[in-house]
Amino acid sequence: MPTETPAPANAPRPVTDFQEIVCNLCADMILNGGDEVDVSNLLRATMGHSLHLRFPEFNACHRAERDLPDWRKRLARYWPKKIEPEHELPKTVTEMLRANLRGALENKFTEFLARARMHEIYLLNDVLGNFECEGCAVDDRVAESMLARAFLEELNTDYSYMKVSDDHVEAVEEFLKQIDEAPVVDDPELIGRPKLLAFQPRQAVQDEPAHAS
Repeated sequence: MPTETPAPANAPRPVTDFQEIVCNLCADMILNGGDEVDVSNLLRATMGHSLHLRFPEFNACHRAERDLPDWRKRLARYWPKKIEPEHELPKTVTEMLRANLRGALENKFTEFLARARMHEIYLLNDVLGNFECEGCAVDDRVAESMLARAFLEELNTDYSYMKVSDDHVEAVEEFLKQIDEAPVVDDPELIGRPKLLAFQPRQAVQDEPAHAS
């Protein structure tokens, strides 16, 4: 009957999942660098362990501090160069949302430029040219959407998109409805955009004294 061959005494033991995680984290700092304090602590522990294996009674603290700069330099020369982010890291929820949308748009634009037909690229190029010419394209205080205006200008339409607060949407819609339902006269007067009229405050008039009869 066949018998199992016993494993050699020095056979490597299987690595657990947690041990693999720790090894990968240590390897990442060695190969790619990391926080200066974290890397220094890892090197101190490594040098101390190496000395204790050879000289169990040896105090490795002084030797580790002496050799630490040299070990760091020999590792750091092979670390990849740090790439500064193109945009400042977001600090608020709004900035995080803007950063996420910016990243998504960059990916979509890259894919669009790779797959779009030539006339579509020409159209987008002209639209972006119109957008750059507006001057206040990134001013949030302007109600009109400059990007929508750039598209509409290229498409030769006379529509426009406006930014309205939620509290005023119904009032604006009702106002536009009244304009559409107003009767059309034969020769409408060109009034341009609606204007606000400001009246001067009344001046106080003093009562004249009554004349004695």
